[in-house]
Amino acid sequence: MSCTIIEEIPIGRIVANDNGLLSTITNGVYTNEHQKRIDFVLVFRNKDNEKSGKSTAKERQIFETNLTEEGLILEYADSVGNDEYTYVQIYAPWDLLTRYAEVMKLRMPMKTIRSNMRILFDEEYSADGMAFTAPYTRDKEYLFDIPVTDRERFFTSSQRAQIVEFILKRKSFSANPMDVFSIGINKLLSDDVYLAAYPLHDGKLNEDRDSIRSQLIQEWASLSSLTSRQPLERIVDYFGVKIAIYFAWVGFYTRMLVPASVVGVVCFIYSVATLWQDVPTNQVCAPETDLYMCPICKHNCNYTLLSQSCNYMRGSYLLDNPSTIVFAVFMSLWATFYLEMWKRYSAKITYKWDLSDFDAHEEYPRPEYL
Repeated sequence: MSCTIIEEIPIGRIVANDNGLLSTITNGVYTNEHQKRIDFVLVFRNKDNEKSGKSTAKERQIFETNLTEEGLILEYADSVGNDEYTYVQIYAPWDLLTRYAEVMKLRMPMKTIRSNMRILFDEEYSADGMAFTAPYTRDKEYLFDIPVTDRERFFTSSQRAQIVEFILKRKSFSANPMDVFSIGINKLLSDDVYLAAYPLHDGKLNEDRDSIRSQLIQEWASLSSLTSRQPLERIVDYFGVKIAIYFAWVGFYTRMLVPASVVGVVCFIYSVATLWQDVPTNQVCAPETDLYMCPICKHNCNYTLLSQSCNYMRGSYLLDNPSTIVFAVFMSLWATFYLEMWKRYSAKITYKWDLSDFDAHEEYPRPEYL
C-alpha cells in the first residue's frame, strides 16, 4: 500500500492510503495545534456530493457544533496537494472521558492496597499485572489507579475511541431537535455527509516503544517471537476480548498439541522400524511366494499377482499396527485432559481479564480501525 503525505506537523506526519483517507499518524497520535491525542477522525469532501442533490455542509456544521458543545475538541486538517478531502481530528478531554465513563459504566482498575502482611501472600499476583476493577464513578475517583504524572494514560486508546464513538452515534445533525431520524454518525455516513469515521492506530510501528501497537509488532507479530509467549494483555487492550480469546485458545491448543505430536512421531517411527518384520506384509511382498489372484470382475479383467498389492500392504501397516492402538488410547486420554485444562485456563483468563460479569448485550461495541 503506497502512502502520501497529507500534512506536516511539528511532531510527525499524517499519512493516507491509496484512497486518500487518513490511516495513521507516523510519530504519535496528536493533533497539530494543542498536541493533544487524536481519538477519532472524520473525513468529508470539501465539495458537496452531486449525486445526493443536496448540500451537506449545513448538516455537518450542526453535527460538529453539537459535538463541540458536548465537550469534544475538533481540529481540521486539509490535505496538501489535494484539496478534495478535509480531516476532522477529534480529541476527548479528561472531563468528558470521566463523565461518559461513568455513563457507560466502564470498568477501570482500582488502586492497590499496600499491606505489611504481603509476606503471607504469593508475590506472583502482585507482579502479574492483575488489578481489581469496578465501574467508574467520579464521586469515588480517588479509589481508582489514575497515574499521577500523566492521567491521560488512565484510559486506553480503545476506551477513548469507544467513548467518542458512543457520542458520535447519539448526536443530532438537524436543526429540529424533535427529528429522531437525523441522529448519529452512521446516518451521516450512509448519506455521504462524511466519507469515513474511525480511530487511529496507536503510534509508529517500529520506533515508538511506548505504544501498544509497536510492542505487538516486535513482541508478537514477528517470526523472532515464534517461540515466545503471546502478550495477551496487550492484545486485549488493543483488539478487544473477542480477538484476544481466539489467540489465547490458539496458543493453548498449539502447546497442548506438542505431547500429542511427540507420541504420534514415536508411533510412526515404530511403524517404519517394524515394517520389515511384519509377517503378512513380507508374505505378500515376497517374490518367491507370488500367487496369481482371480480377476475382480467377470468380463475384461485380467489375473493379477499378489505382489502387486505390496505397496498397499506396507501403507496399510504404517497406519494400522500395534502402535496405533497405543496412539488411539493416548489421544482419547489427551482429549479429556485437554478439555479439563482448557476449562482451567479459560477460568484463569476470565478472572485475569475481569470478564466474570461480562455480558455481550450490555457491552458497547468497539469502533473498527480503517
